[in-house]
Amino acid sequence: MRGKFKFLLLFAYVILISFYASDTLKKIFLDSTDDVITTFYSFLDYSKNTIAQHIDQAEQIKILQEKNEELQERAALLMAFDYELNDLLADNNSTLFKPYAKLVRAMSYAKIGDSNKIWIDFKDYNASKIYGLMHKGVTAGIVINDTGRPLAILQNDPKSSFVVYIGERKIPGVAKGTGKGVEIKYIAKWLEPQIGDEVYTSGLDDIFFGGISVGKITGVVDETIYLSASVQTYSNVGVPEFLYVLSK
Repeated sequence: MRGKFKFLLLFAYVILISFYASDTLKKIFLDSTDDVITTFYSFLDYSKNTIAQHIDQAEQIKILQEKNEELQERAALLMAFDYELNDLLADNNSTLFKPYAKLVRAMSYAKIGDSNKIWIDFKDYNASKIYGLMHKGVTAGIVINDTGRPLAILQNDPKSSFVVYIGERKIPGVAKGTGKGVEIKYIAKWLEPQIGDEVYTSGLDDIFFGGISVGKITGVVDETIYLSASVQTYSNVGVPEFLYVLSK
């Protein structure tokens, strides 16, 4: 009898422990589940906010890029008008001036290993004209016809050539690519350009309009008949994605 009583007490104790343990385990499980769910929803909210913020930033970046392209075009045109209007003040017989600026995409290199020649996507191209190229507000080269297609020739290339002025005295010269840089050729000896003089387009060849910065004179060489000058150009095109095509 005493043995049965002990057994019943032991059984009751085990049942009690089981119920208690079950409640405890249940609480631990539910608490853990709550933590997981809370963490999940926090992560979900964070993800939604991050995605929304990313989309908003992407839209803002797109808007700013479009504005930047628009402002670059306006800056180019204003630069042209500023230069021509200054000339107009000195010459009342100036003709109607309508500058042209168009943003074009660089498509591919024309030849592997030659980074100075680039095919461009230029819908309004006129094969009978030579156009100027601008990148970030300074000269970058020219556009010529090559087998009926518009080919961008960066100004370091020996095929790049356009007329310029040097300094405040407007010393005339021709900017030509050397393969590694740009030099100014055919400078009259008596005009004596100075190191540090600014070089800018003259607009006299109808490739560029006048007043676009090219660079600064870094050295002058006597070529017997005329002077030549080396130039530190402002353009650092590298691998361009977009360029501006210019014409008078």
